[in-house]
Amino acid sequence: MSSSTSASASQFASSASETASRFAGLASKTFSRAMQFSQEKMGSAEKTEMDFRFQHLSERADKTKLATDRLIKAVEVYLEPSTGARIQNVVKSKLNHPRTPKETVLEKLGSTMVEAGESLGSDEQYGGALIRAGIVQQHIGEAWAELAAATTSKFLDPKTRFINVDIRELTRLRNQLSKVRLDLDVAKTKVRKAQNGPAEKLAEAENQLRNTQWEFDEQYKQVKAALETVTEEHDRQLIQLVEYVEAQNEYFQNAAKLMGDLTNDLRSIRSGAPASSLAPFAPTATAAPATKPATSPVPTSGLARGPASGRKARVVYDHEANSDSELSVSADDIVTVLGEPLNVNSITMCMCEARGVRGMVPHAFLEYLQ
Repeated sequence: MSSSTSASASQFASSASETASRFAGLASKTFSRAMQFSQEKMGSAEKTEMDFRFQHLSERADKTKLATDRLIKAVEVYLEPSTGARIQNVVKSKLNHPRTPKETVLEKLGSTMVEAGESLGSDEQYGGALIRAGIVQQHIGEAWAELAAATTSKFLDPKTRFINVDIRELTRLRNQLSKVRLDLDVAKTKVRKAQNGPAEKLAEAENQLRNTQWEFDEQYKQVKAALETVTEEHDRQLIQLVEYVEAQNEYFQNAAKLMGDLTNDLRSIRSGAPASSLAPFAPTATAAPATKPATSPVPTSGLARGPASGRKARVVYDHEANSDSELSVSADDIVTVLGEPLNVNSITMCMCEARGVRGMVPHAFLEYLQ
């Protein structure tokens, strides 16, 4: 056998011996912890107790975790009542797939009302009333989608991160502290048993106790610092709650204003006033999402309404809307042109209003009236 082969065999044997020794030590420590834990449960072994402040922080952390878990589940149901849809959202988040914004129930209802009103005739009282009611439902649905997005980003997501990051790390630290605490009490027991034995055994036990006490103290400091952080989380969650309630208050106030105006309009129609005689519907502005500008020369919805002001024009060609920002018109329709022409994708377009509905129409399709 060559010297290199002999050296390799010797290194392998040494490594195997160290591994076996390490596993034996771990098994012995695990057994000692189990024995200590069992004896504590039976009341036959002493247990190191944490100070009052530590116990108070631990109880507070447990209550905070429980309350936050319940809040997360309740908010998820509030934002998405469908269990199946919530499960899909969880699966998508696990796979890092973005959630696709979907039309709200009110937006669907509003679209159906508008379509029904147009099929019956916007000049008819019932048809005009359906269109006006549908537009209000759509605007409230859009506002709800904005509220849901704000609730998710400002209220739900921070709580989820708190549970998945802060509480998970705290749990890991507390579990480690429990193990070190058992080791400390095992070491204390060994010192007591070695009191009447050989001096070497006592010195060895006392040295082990010092090392274990140091490990316990260090782990204790880490856990206590993490528990203090959980207490600070209450202040952060209070801020989140205030922001959520403010957004919710704005949503309900705007919805109440929209519904109040709609109620008055429908009462007027019911009393005999034609829908076309009512002032154009102007919804209360809602807070725009952070990713969108507060105002835009091209509206995001062809059903946006506002005060009619501008020049009258006759439509000379039929135009079918190609997007939500455009307005479908027919030849000989009379529209109100709002503002100056705009260049949209190399096509000159005008913001127009017809029958109380706004949208973009090609400038070349219009003939201004004197």
